[in-house]
Order: sequence, then C-alpha cells, then structure tokens
Amino acid sequence: MIKILLVDDHILFMKGLHMLLSVEPEKYEVCGYATNGKMALDILSENDIDVVLMDINMPVLNGYEAMFKIREKHPHIKIVALTMHAEDTCVLKILEAGALGYLFKNVDEKELFDCIEAVHDN
Repeated sequence: MIKILLVDDHILFMKGLHMLLSVEPEKYEVCGYATNGKMALDILSENDIDVVLMDINMPVLNGYEAMFKIREKHPHIKIVALTMHAEDTCVLKILEAGALGYLFKNVDEKELFDCIEAVHDN
C-alpha cells in the first residue's frame, strides 16, 4: 500500500486525483490534502506518507520551496511534481528541488500510476 499526500491549491483537481487513485484501493491510500507547501509540511510531520504529489505554483509556500524542505526534513519521502509547466528551466528546477518524478496535469491514469509506483520503488 502506497500512502499518498496530495498537494495542490485547486481542491477540485485534488478530489479528482483522489477519485482516480481510489480505483485501486489495494495499491493506493490518499492520506491527506494540502493546499500549499506549509500545510504539506505540517501534515508530513504528523503522518506516515510514502509519496507526495505536488503542484508547483501555490500560495504561502510554493512547490519548489516545499520540496527542498521535505527533502531536508523527510528524506525518505518521495516527491512527484504535478504541473502544467513544460519549460526546461522549470523541469530542471523541480529535479534540483528533490522531485523524483515529473508529470503534466493532463496525464492519463496509467501514466500516473506507473510514475507513482516507479518513484515509490526507487
């Protein structure tokens, strides 16, 4: 069972992701939602999470900054960036921040599941 935290400032998008992941309840458990990076860090300090699916552009603490802090405080947690940004500089910045995966928000569910499992399994 892969325990997942969803981090995005668009609640409807997160609920849609949760519904997609619920199709495979024996594989994935969504353990929480956060609408910004600070909220994600608070949740991670109190919960056992394996993988974080994180947006980049969010209020309070953006995805880049949150990724650096997650890698520092919780190095065992795997991060997948989930964004609409395709620029090379954005991808490089995400990888430098500590994400092990990078997906566009218009990805299909098979690619999402494959990425989560690949990142989880190193």
